[in-house]
Amino acid sequence: MIYYLAHYTDNNHPNEYSFNAASCSKIEYIAKILLEKDNVTIFSCMIPAKGKRLKKDLTKVIYEKNGHKLTVKYLRCSHSVFKPLFVIQRFLFLKKIQNKIAQNLSKDQRSSVIIYHSLGLLKIENFFSSQFNQQTVIEVEDVYSYTFEQEINNVNRIKKKEIDALKKFSRAITITNFVAKDFGYENYVVSNGILEPSFNPDEIKKDKKIRMIYSGIIEDNYNAADCAVTIMNYMPNNYELYLCGFGKDNAVNKLTEKINNINRSKGYGCIHFLGMIKGRELETLYKKCDIGLSIERKEAPIERQKYSFHSKIFRYLTNGLAVVAGNYSSENNSDIKELINFVNIDDDYEDIAERIVSLEINKRSIYNKLILMSNEIEEQLKKLVFNE
Repeated sequence: MIYYLAHYTDNNHPNEYSFNAASCSKIEYIAKILLEKDNVTIFSCMIPAKGKRLKKDLTKVIYEKNGHKLTVKYLRCSHSVFKPLFVIQRFLFLKKIQNKIAQNLSKDQRSSVIIYHSLGLLKIENFFSSQFNQQTVIEVEDVYSYTFEQEINNVNRIKKKEIDALKKFSRAITITNFVAKDFGYENYVVSNGILEPSFNPDEIKKDKKIRMIYSGIIEDNYNAADCAVTIMNYMPNNYELYLCGFGKDNAVNKLTEKINNINRSKGYGCIHFLGMIKGRELETLYKKCDIGLSIERKEAPIERQKYSFHSKIFRYLTNGLAVVAGNYSSENNSDIKELINFVNIDDDYEDIAERIVSLEINKRSIYNKLILMSNEIEEQLKKLVFNE
């Protein structure tokens, strides 16, 4: 049995939970690979929405493969509106999950647990690294303290706690090569994202419109959305941009005004702002597009570049889009770098526009590379988790 501890909710989660965590698709991707050899049980450490209570434990089978079942367990938990009480509730809830998994690992030495790293789970991570190190795999999708602004209180203390916890494990699934090497893991698999292509590589384009997309955060400090919009000043008339994302009202309003000005100056609606969309609606939009944009015009701290990976890049690739992205260290040192068209932080917008216009969009090449990588990663993950 493989146990998976993560902030997870399935698509038909109990009403007490208000949303699906962004990590869910990656968790399901890895779990379904492991189902080829054993059952997988996800213990959700998500807390119900504020003021709500899950009255009893809930266990449900959400997927079956090769005679094995993917099960998710939601344990009884409350979320008090009174913060001091909620702190106690959360502590007891996580302790209950820890004890259940520990009991199961003690009974069956062949079992393993994957812990999806989170700052909120550091105590649990320290427990399993000390008591069940050989049966535990830490999954590091981000080193979160490096995303904090330096002005945040106790940021250095938080960094030390996080790094100390992560370095105690011997087996890991990591988001970048840098995480694996810098944290000294003896046995690891680098998995930058979901690799399953969901497009027809031989589809023939039916019109001459080139549709680009940016999906993600809209804010002043992370200016990839603004860059995508500004580029449209220099694009030919057969190029359109679809922008979907979220952010604070002032950043969204500022960007919306800029979009309206560019559309007016061009004399037609070349930029379509769709707000926050997700799920099937977003996947359908990806399928309509040709190019995905992820270009930052601001130098990110080196640790952030090394220890994180833009998840949107894989969403673009697995839907058959050509990708134009900033020269981010982790991405430029990844196995998919040949599929990314990199631009530099100091390239001007007109040069970037010319690079985009000159792109050759080769869906078959993207598809073949993803299939090759997917097969390799699947075998590596099975060997890691099953200690083969």
